[in-house]
Amino acid sequence: MSQLAVFVSRSCVLLGFFMLAKRVMMLGLVVMMRGSVVISGCLMVMVTCRMSC
Repeated sequence: MSQLAVFVSRSCVLLGFFMLAKRVMMLGLVVMMRGSVVISGCLMVMVTCRMSC
């Protein structure tokens, strides 16, 4: 294997890892945003229930 082929394959692997990490981060952000929305909604419901009781 030539040096160029090794370099290209390594950069391709790095690029793949980078894209995967980016995707995972985006997915995590979406999940966190949805989770925070759900949690804040539950908190609002709990607060209103306690106020009305």
